[in-house]
Amino acid sequence: MLRDKRAVSPVVGVILMVAITIVLAATIYIWITSMQPKQEASPAMSLTVSVIEANGHKALRVSVNSAPQNMQWDKLELMVGEDRISCSAVGGTVRAGDTFYVYSDGNTLKIAKTLDEVKDNIKEDVGSGNITVKLIDTQSNTVIYQTVVSLS
Repeated sequence: MLRDKRAVSPVVGVILMVAITIVLAATIYIWITSMQPKQEASPAMSLTVSVIEANGHKALRVSVNSAPQNMQWDKLELMVGEDRISCSAVGGTVRAGDTFYVYSDGNTLKIAKTLDEVKDNIKEDVGSGNITVKLIDTQSNTVIYQTVVSLS
């Protein structure tokens, strides 16, 4: 009787090495992905953005149709064209039915809570032609609402 002195055949050895490599790669992948911070989904919101006239100049009225619970205005920015405006002037929790206005005081775009405030301070149109209006969640820096408004 002949005895083969090899403990494991070459085929079984290759299969074991491949299996060990796959298990090691999976373990490293899981370890690395668990160290990355989790990104929260950006909240969905629905707005209506319309053009209004005040003292012969064009402004925007922004009305909230629906909003997620516990979202705060100070965590949001409104981008009108290339201008970013903090929504902290609106104040408090975002609620369906909230309405605010965007106007130009001649230097920058501003947010007002009332139409009277717009009429008292507006100096020029908020823009011209078609402008893009975006609502941005500043915590995740994601756009949660976007529309195009025609000012012509």
